[in-house]
Order: sequence, then structure tokens, then C-alpha cells
Amino acid sequence: MLRQQKLIGSALIVHAVYGVGWICESFERAASPALFVALNVLLAVLGLSAGIGYLKQADWARSLAQLFYFVQIPQLAIGFVAWSFTLGLQMVFSVGWIDFGQIGVNVVALAMLIWITRFRRQPVTPAVAGEA
Repeated sequence: MLRQQKLIGSALIVHAVYGVGWICESFERAASPALFVALNVLLAVLGLSAGIGYLKQADWARSLAQLFYFVQIPQLAIGFVAWSFTLGLQMVFSVGWIDFGQIGVNVVALAMLIWITRFRRQPVTPAVAGEA
């Protein structure tokens, strides 16, 4: 179980660090609005915190990781309403309609959320004297 925990923690850290690079690149290329940058930096910090927490076996890390991936699942663009947080790592399947918009799902975030939710961290317990 500790191996999965390290894999999840490492994946979160890599995704968050990659996301910071993606934010910088998209800001330079498109002069993104300050709110876009701030929310994506907040999401990257959330992922980085969750990843470090996973590596340190913190109890709160799972909840942060679930939130980190949950907000990245829906991809929505309808009229003036848009919701898309991906931090650069995504594979989105979507459907769209003329004059209506587009609705999609980030399957990378969905897969990670399922993995994190299914994985139950085993508590670290000291060995009992006499056990082999």
C-alpha cells in the first residue's frame, strides 16, 4: 500500500509542477486575466500540498487530492459560462452543439479521482512486541 501512496503523491506533485509551467506559458502567450492565473495557481498549490501530504502519510492529503481532481473533471462552455480547470494535463471527451456550447469530461482527472477514492491508506502502526 505504501507504494501506491508514493505513486499518488508523486503524480500529484508532477501534475501541480507541470501546471505551474503551463500557467506561466499560457499567461505569456495569451495574457490571461488575473483571476484565471490566481485560480489556477491556487489549484496548483492545492495539488502540491496534497502530493506532499501523501508522501508524508498525512490524513488530510486524500481530501485535498480528491478536491484537486474533482474540480478538473467537468469541462463546460455554454454561452458566457465556462468552466475548465486542467493545469495542462488532460484528455477531454466532449460533445458540442451549434449555438449552444460544449460539455466534456476530463478523463485523466476522473481516472485519478477514482484511483484516489478506491485506494485506502493503511495507517502506520508500530510492530507489537513478539510479532514476527
